[in-house]
Amino acid sequence: RWAIEGKAGETVVVWVRTSDFDPTLELVVGPEDEERLLLSCDDDGSEARLALRLSEDGEHRIRVRGLEDRGGGNYTLQLQRFRAQPCALDQAFVGTFDKDGRAYHYLEAAADQMLTVDAQGVQGWQVLDPKGGQLPAWSRAVTLPHAGEYVLALFGAKDSRYEVTLRSARRRGLVDDDPHAEALDR
Repeated sequence: RWAIEGKAGETVVVWVRTSDFDPTLELVVGPEDEERLLLSCDDDGSEARLALRLSEDGEHRIRVRGLEDRGGGNYTLQLQRFRAQPCALDQAFVGTFDKDGRAYHYLEAAADQMLTVDAQGVQGWQVLDPKGGQLPAWSRAVTLPHAGEYVLALFGAKDSRYEVTLRSARRRGLVDDDPHAEALDR
C-alpha cells in the first residue's frame, strides 16, 4: 500500500507496470477499518492505469495487487498529481503557467468526439484520457475515443500567460475517386 495526502479537486493519475504478474490498481480512502473503494482498475496485460479527481481531503491509499490476488513480484509505480481547472468547448480560456511551466484543464466529452486545440502562448500540449493515458494528436486535432472526463495538459514558460480555445470538429468519410472541395474555418 502506498499512502498520499489528497486534496479535494486534485487529480491523481496512477500507473503500474510489471513483467512478473497481471497487476490491478485500487484507490481507497478512509480509516483502514472503514475504507471505501473509490476506483479499481484491471487493464489487460502487464500494466494498469487509473485517474480520478478527488472529491475529499484526506489520506488516500493506492493498492497494487495481482489479478484475483494471484502472482506477485517486482513492479514500477508512477504517480502524477495536479489541480485542473474546468473548461468548455468553443469558449476561450486564459491562465498562467505554474512555476514548472504547466497548466491543466478538464472537460467532459462524448465518445468519438474530435477536438481542435487553438493555443497562444503555449509551447506544447497533450490530452489525457479518462484513465490518464496520453492520446495521440495530429496537428491541432485529437479524437476522444470514450465518454468521460479528459484533461488538457499545457506546457510553456513558467509564470507566463496563455489563451486556449477547444473546438468540436467533425470527421467525414472519403470515397475513392470522389473529389471534395471544402474550406477550413479558423
